[in-house]
Amino acid sequence: NEEAVVTRFHREFPLVSAGQSQKLLTYFRTSLWVRMPTKGIMFITEASVCYHSPPNIRIVIPFKLISNISKESALGLIPNSIKISAYDQPGSKKEQQYYFTFFSRDEAYSTLCQLWKMAIEQLANPSDDSSSPSC
Repeated sequence: NEEAVVTRFHREFPLVSAGQSQKLLTYFRTSLWVRMPTKGIMFITEASVCYHSPPNIRIVIPFKLISNISKESALGLIPNSIKISAYDQPGSKKEQQYYFTFFSRDEAYSTLCQLWKMAIEQLANPSDDSSSPSC
């Protein structure tokens, strides 16, 4: 139910959903590997990737901190995963790796890459073509 998902996003991420550029654009049911797979929902806004899995896993990854998005294969065999690499904070050199497993990987990948490119282009110098990320 679409309305229930939107309500869940606002309940689980009140600070994110309160931001003007944080309108919920879409979502995907997915699993995130955190010591073991956790079933949850990836919420995608104009500025962030948010993930929630009950009871208490909440992750917010701002697009401006993402360094790479790539298609991966679960266990090296099943092409259904996406890896997001992101810096811990602005200016940090330490990266976190997030592995998500999807039923609709290509649609999620396309959406993530498009929004990531838009976020980077907004931060970059308009005359600097080298700043556009490649997915």
